Amino acid sequence: MPPEVRRAFLWIILAVTLGAVVWASFFESLPPADFAIQNGTDVKTLDPARATGNVEGRLLFALFEGLLRMMPEGPPDPETGVQPMSPQAAMAESFDISDDGTTYTFHLREGATWSNGDPVTAEDFAWSWQRMLHPETACEYVLHLYHLPYAEQYNRGLVAVGDKVEVELWDRPGETPEGESNGQPFPRGTVRYGVLEEIAEAELSEEETVGLDASQIAALRDERRRYRVKVVAEEADGTIDWEADGRSQWFAQDPRGDPAVNRAHHVLVAFDRLGALETPDPQTFVVQLKNATPYFPNVVAFYALYPVNRRCVEEHGSPMWTKAGNIVTNGPYRLDFRRLRDRLRVQKNPDYWNA
Repeated sequence: MPPEVRRAFLWIILAVTLGAVVWASFFESLPPADFAIQNGTDVKTLDPARATGNVEGRLLFALFEGLLRMMPEGPPDPETGVQPMSPQAAMAESFDISDDGTTYTFHLREGATWSNGDPVTAEDFAWSWQRMLHPETACEYVLHLYHLPYAEQYNRGLVAVGDKVEVELWDRPGETPEGESNGQPFPRGTVRYGVLEEIAEAELSEEETVGLDASQIAALRDERRRYRVKVVAEEADGTIDWEADGRSQWFAQDPRGDPAVNRAHHVLVAFDRLGALETPDPQTFVVQLKNATPYFPNVVAFYALYPVNRRCVEEHGSPMWTKAGNIVTNGPYRLDFRRLRDRLRVQKNPDYWNA
């Protein structure tokens, strides 16, 4: 072997060794935790509306809290050792159910706060549940909210002529009428309300569909579909007179340069204005169901329905709002740090209501 090759080989070995030492320095030993769990794999997300499994659930139950929480009830079974669980008071200290079983009124705790000091309010739950339902959130457990009127239509983008709808304009932060989407559904663009008067399906040419599969063609039709909406004014108190005189306007995701058509992200049923969720005051959250659902308290205790902090989500965007240093939570623990494919560490939340 020539001397030059041997010297080059030695330099490579030295560089690899130094690189290994530097890499190892990023994983210096940590003080032992009071309690450690081998989770088996890295969590995919810390977003309650995006998580799908037990691995994520363990962390979400620690970091966040819903209206109710599944907690032990009674002693363990003497034969199996299994301890029964039931949905119990959490962010809501109590709740009432109407005689027909379709209306739940949750009474939130006074003084409950997020980790950034914001109060936890009924509006946090209304906003988070609608975010869970929003088509761009792509929540896999969204069927849990299909018990609410108009929830399925909103989530699936199903509208018909005569429906009361919302129109989200193409003006999210950083967007221009001719530009691309900013990729962040929250904060949303300007939302207008009105009554859907007409739907015009797109006619696609053979050239436009060459090489596309059925799902791609369907997506293209969705982009080109046009909606004529009688847009009505929103009152100062947030109410809407759907019967009021309004201005008919056309909307589409892709107006194809037609100045008579306004560009919009979505035309969806006006879920938040049709009575499914009401927030008469900061400590009262009223949920209307389509039918009596005796197990609904168990649904409410599931992590997918836990609230997220709107200010945090809108400021940092997804998924950066879940990053340590950004994330705002309301559970018994706070996220201290996270090392991808290594570990997470949480610390006791001294401001938790049941600390």
